[in-house]
Parts: sequence; C-alpha cells; structure tokens
Amino acid sequence: MPEIDGVNAELLTLLQDDGRMTNAKLAERIGMSETPCWRRLKRLEESGIIEGYQANLNRRKLGLGVMAFVQLRCS
Repeated sequence: MPEIDGVNAELLTLLQDDGRMTNAKLAERIGMSETPCWRRLKRLEESGIIEGYQANLNRRKLGLGVMAFVQLRCS
C-alpha cells in the first residue's frame, strides 16, 4: 500500500476536484515531472485507494426533483 504523503494527498485532492485532469496537468499542479506523477497515480489505483472515476450528474437538470433515502427493517 502506498504511503499517503503530502504529494499523494495533493494528487488525491486534485483528482477529487477534477477526475478528468490529465497527467500532464496533475504533474504541473504538483510541481513534478509527468513520469513520477503517473507512477504515483498508478500505485494509488493498483492499491485500491483510487477505486475508479465517475461522472456526477445534476439530478435537477435531468428532471429528477426528489431524492429520498429509505431504510426498511423487518423483524
């Protein structure tokens, strides 16, 4: 499991803000060259710290006005 040092923490923060950020942009923002940045990213993915990438949808723009969480318990 890779250590979550300051660089890895910054990498994860940047990806949470923009999961589509290119490796070149990530490396530039962190202040390192592209190859070590790519290696860190791959280690985070392979270790399972980064589980995947997703699109966050705007439910209102999709016409889905209500969001509900329901819990049923049967005893």
